[in-house]
Amino acid sequence: IEGVMHLAGLGSAALLAQTRRGLIKKNFKVKVGTLELLERLEVRGKRSILFSSQATLVPVHGQGAYAAANMAMEAFGTREK
Repeated sequence: IEGVMHLAGLGSAALLAQTRRGLIKKNFKVKVGTLELLERLEVRGKRSILFSSQATLVPVHGQGAYAAANMAMEAFGTREK
């Protein structure tokens, strides 16, 4: 594999008070779990493009878990290998 584009997302929303561990895990599995797999396959850093979401920077009602997963994805993409 010479390159990859990661555009995964999950269409779920919950206010912070209603957010449960399962929703957070689902969001992280889709975003960060895929990155961990790509790293094991030694794809990261070749020709990789990671798309997170504007929800990381712009508040979106009910998207706390999704925004957190996106921020983790961004941190993963910027760390040194």
